[in-house]
Amino acid sequence: GSANMLGLPLPGSASFGVTPAVLSVPGALLTLGFLKERVQQGVQCHRGNHTGSPAAGACLGGASLERWEDLLFSFWGPNFWWSEYTLYTIVLHHFELFHRLHVEETASDHELSCNSVWFSGGAGWNARAAFGDGTCPFSVVQSSADVAVTELARQIWGELSPGA
Repeated sequence: GSANMLGLPLPGSASFGVTPAVLSVPGALLTLGFLKERVQQGVQCHRGNHTGSPAAGACLGGASLERWEDLLFSFWGPNFWWSEYTLYTIVLHHFELFHRLHVEETASDHELSCNSVWFSGGAGWNARAAFGDGTCPFSVVQSSADVAVTELARQIWGELSPGA
C-alpha cells in the first residue's frame, strides 16, 4: 500500500519496527514533502494492480479536494493500506538516508529503550528506574500495558520536579 501510494519500489532489505520507533524530524519532513508533491502532481497510482504497472491509470489525479492531506486520506483503502512507518521507511531508503538517520539497537553499545512496559499485569512502569538509567535514552509504556496516563504523568512529574 505505501509503495503504491508513493509510486516507489519496496526496498529489498528494509524493515522498521513500529514500537519503539523514533522518527527523525528531517526524515519525517522529507516524507511529508514527497507525499505532498506526489499528490499535488496527480500521482499515477495502481489501484487494483499489485504489479506497479504505470498503465494502471491515475487514481489520485484530477480530484477536487482543496487540501493535499484530504486527498491523501481519501484514498486510504485496499491497495493503499499504508502507515506512517512504511511511508517514512520507503522514502528514506529511496533517498538513501535511512541508515544515516537511524541506528539499529543491536549496533549500539547501550540499549535504546530500557525499563519499558509492554503488557498489563506486570510490575508496572517505574519512573525512578527509567530516569535513573543514564545510558538509556528511551523508556516505552505501550498502550497495551493498561497504565493510566494520569499515573504516568504523576510519576514523570515526580522525577522532573525540583528536589525529586
